[in-house]
Amino acid sequence: MSYDRMMPAIKRPAQLVSASDDVVPVTLHDLGGPAARPVFTLDRGKLSEKGLWGFVPLDPRARSFVRLRAQLLRRMSRSECGRTVAVISPGSGDGKSFVAVNLAAALSELYNVCLVDLDFRKAAIGSLVGTPACLGTEALLANEHRLAEIGCAAPEARLIVLPAQQSTDATRLLASSALPAMFEALRRAPETISIIDTPPMLDMDDAIIISHHADAVLLVIEEGHTKAQDVREVLRLISPTPLVGTVLNRSLAGAST
Repeated sequence: MSYDRMMPAIKRPAQLVSASDDVVPVTLHDLGGPAARPVFTLDRGKLSEKGLWGFVPLDPRARSFVRLRAQLLRRMSRSECGRTVAVISPGSGDGKSFVAVNLAAALSELYNVCLVDLDFRKAAIGSLVGTPACLGTEALLANEHRLAEIGCAAPEARLIVLPAQQSTDATRLLASSALPAMFEALRRAPETISIIDTPPMLDMDDAIIISHHADAVLLVIEEGHTKAQDVREVLRLISPTPLVGTVLNRSLAGAST
């Protein structure tokens, strides 16, 4: 099956806009001008060693994420979800960040992708992907910088990474009016899919806030670790945001929905 039929073909660079009231269009992958982001090259060998096989599409271990990509795109083609997807899990250690990065990598083979870290208590995305030093989402939510000024770009992979720095003030940051503005800007970016890494759902209320701004959520659970009662509680907390699928991590069955 051709995945290209699942979404409109990319005909032009995607755009992100400022989260401020003074909206200035910014080409997502145009790195020139005052809104330039640091550029980096993906080290696919090191990423593969970390288990981020989505960046190495010919690796047999990437197949689960290619299948997950196809399932997500099918849901999008049916208008069952939008293009900002929060990746959630009931608790820590379920492999949520691992799935978020691998899914973003698989999607970036076909489409522009923005990988966003909103887990300020862990802030793992930058180190996982290997981004250089750059401003993170905490700078945006603190109203210190505009969306066009944060993050790093890997142009050859059609990937923008908006990492985060660890913060003890996560609740205040997520209560910022800049959060819904950021989601709206990502949502308006043509032909771009945004994957958002979140904190564990049942640890604090951070992920609940994020999930209510996202178009859909993808639930990651760990075989033999996640309790059924925790899954039921997560499903209650994310309502009314639609659940686009469930990934059973560390399972021989791979990703499923």
